[in-house]
Amino acid sequence: MKEKVYKKAVKFISFSFVSTTTFALQLFLTVFFTELIGLRYYVAYAVALVTAWTVCFMFHMKLTFGVGDRIALRFGRFTAVAVTSSIANWFLVLVAVEYVGMHYFISIILVSLALALFTFTSEELWVFRKVKTQAAVASLVEQKE
Repeated sequence: MKEKVYKKAVKFISFSFVSTTTFALQLFLTVFFTELIGLRYYVAYAVALVTAWTVCFMFHMKLTFGVGDRIALRFGRFTAVAVTSSIANWFLVLVAVEYVGMHYFISIILVSLALALFTFTSEELWVFRKVKTQAAVASLVEQKE
């Protein structure tokens, strides 16, 4: 039991490190493309967002979750989780500020921390879940015989 908890904690730390690093990359690229290249901020932000999501996906796939198959399916699911999490983040911060009276900066931090758990769990169980297709098919074949 301790080993399972330890492995999960290490995976969550890896997840947090990759996510934080790619968020910093997103901010850096947005400023770089806006201030130094001269793109409009919304174009720069879109390019930075897609770049950061792609880098985050690749690192999570290889480092955090250790999978390498079904890349297109996984990236689609990864994008769905990212979009859902972003919308939930925006909405919950709005509620915390406008209806609870919390300061926006504090609400962003608290909501982001809470949604990190949602995102980690979604990615572990749905996006980057390891599928043992050959073993599962072999087992089904044996059961039918």
